[in-house]
Amino acid sequence: MLVDKNYTKLMVIDDHPGYRKGIISIIKGSFKNFDFVPNVEHDVNGSNAMNLIKNGLKPHIVILDIQMKENDGFEIASFILTNYPKMKIVFLTMFEEEAIVLRAMKYSPVGFLLKDMPADEMVKALKDILNNHFYFDKRVLPHISQFHSSKDKTQKTLGLDEEELQIIQLITEGKTNKEIGGTLAISPRTIEKKRVKILEKTKQKNTSELIVFALEMKLAFKLRRT
Repeated sequence: MLVDKNYTKLMVIDDHPGYRKGIISIIKGSFKNFDFVPNVEHDVNGSNAMNLIKNGLKPHIVILDIQMKENDGFEIASFILTNYPKMKIVFLTMFEEEAIVLRAMKYSPVGFLLKDMPADEMVKALKDILNNHFYFDKRVLPHISQFHSSKDKTQKTLGLDEEELQIIQLITEGKTNKEIGGTLAISPRTIEKKRVKILEKTKQKNTSELIVFALEMKLAFKLRRT
């Protein structure tokens, strides 16, 4: 069994109870120190997942199906990204089409897994994710390369320079003007002026909108913590 350093809360969201229990069984057989929230017998699907999270179940990692009858995986991912940006999202789906993968990447997932992957590969994927790495099924990697290419185009279209991108990343990490200035060797007052300019370039009204925009457009990466 793989023994993890940290006690990790995991939520598996899928509207097929049998499949969800099968995934949990694979994980339980390979890892210790996983706490499944809610318990295995409690179904978690598109209709109740957001309420469960709102009401106090705060997993570190969410394994999320994309196609569900109510509140598909993208709606739930958007909710998580906006309200709980430190929560890790792993998409687990049967779809590998380019449009689906590109849309999924807007929600900063740490993994994109396909449901027909072997059990041992799923275990490897989760092990990598627990170690703060990313894991994407090799069949979707060409689509992900295209996504990063489009991110570079977005940067050029907005007219953002490398220093502004660094500032956006540090803002996303919750740094103050003083902390950002210390990192970049710039005065806090200058950082404030640059923040105003960044908001103008990205057409965002405030810092909260900027953070969500930056994550969705892949201009920054959210912190990866278990």
